[in-house]
Amino acid sequence: MPNGDIAETYIPRIKEDVSFPDSMYFYYSDFMKIDYSFSKQLDSIKGKKLYQVRMIYNPLSKGVFPFDAPRREYLFEMKKLEVTNEIIHLIKKSEKVCAGVK
Repeated sequence: MPNGDIAETYIPRIKEDVSFPDSMYFYYSDFMKIDYSFSKQLDSIKGKKLYQVRMIYNPLSKGVFPFDAPRREYLFEMKKLEVTNEIIHLIKKSEKVCAGVK
């Protein structure tokens, strides 16, 4: 992790049900200077951009589901990419769709 970045680990004391992750990792950095955010509130509190969220689910034995569920991980991440016309078009299209949702 680059110098100055922050990593935080959250492990819930109580899991309401299997939809709650067993652990979450939040990664913050200064390098992301963009308007988009996973959480403007967390960005503001930390003074850095939340650029990555990892949610880890431990394996579950048969019983909760009719099968054994393996370990799962969901990763949400913002990265610096070379901007192309296709990306700009996709962002503008997404903004139009989101603007219509209330």
